[in-house]
Amino acid sequence: MSTLKVTNIQATGETASRAVSGVAAAWASVYYSSGTPTSDESVNLSSLSDLGTGQFGANYTNAFVSADKCSTGIANMNTRVICKRMFAQTVSYDEYRVYEISSTPTVDDQNGNIMVTGDLA
Repeated sequence: MSTLKVTNIQATGETASRAVSGVAAAWASVYYSSGTPTSDESVNLSSLSDLGTGQFGANYTNAFVSADKCSTGIANMNTRVICKRMFAQTVSYDEYRVYEISSTPTVDDQNGNIMVTGDLA
């Protein structure tokens, strides 16, 4: 496999280019199958672990430079939010909780997405 090294990237048909560091370094489509978090599509995700109702861990294939990466997530047609637990993160692992927007209980969700940006090691 070859490695292509660039500073900026530009999509076909776009006039603006962007820094490669601004492109998602990891993302996953997450859903629960029989109470277990599963992903059928992902980039830079090696596995998910079940940490309890509405809670899961994400292990990244390639580590980040710093544990202070930026993550975001949304679930179930915009009625739930996925939040990263700031105190449970390393360069290759994050923990997430799925919350109802109108209340605080965590819930297992049938579909959601997470996206992580940051520099890879």
